[in-house]
Amino acid sequence: MQNDNNIRQINTKEFKTVELFQKKFSSFFGNNIWKSDEIKNFVTTKKNLILVAFEKDKIIGLAIFIRVGDGLDIYTIFVEPLFRNKSIGTKFLEEAKNFCVLNSLKNIKLEVNKRNELAINFYKKNNFFCVGLRKNYYGFEDDALIMELDI
Repeated sequence: MQNDNNIRQINTKEFKTVELFQKKFSSFFGNNIWKSDEIKNFVTTKKNLILVAFEKDKIIGLAIFIRVGDGLDIYTIFVEPLFRNKSIGTKFLEEAKNFCVLNSLKNIKLEVNKRNELAINFYKKNNFFCVGLRKNYYGFEDDALIMELDI
């Protein structure tokens, strides 16, 4: 069953709404909440990409991608729990791939906690592969897998 959700780049009227969305899910975002002014500066460079998913007029998902060199790094992909398993995360990745093609970027990379099997399986399902390991990236004995998708 398809939901009435859409995905698009953030617009200037939504900076504060995205900040509040992150605060609502602070258990996921922790201390890594982007303030509305930071989002504005981030978006206006045109080098980075922030996507939002909507169900009617409510934000249900957020994806932040940062251009690094000739690639795009995933800062976060988050979908509200009630809306997971509806291909929203995959749609975020499709938009990021299109962004890479339009901007001649070669890959998309991310770090993920090696214990986060759900996320790892999601990225593998979307054709990412493991290219390395960062020991103790998230603290003592919490290593990060470095995953990549070539464009």
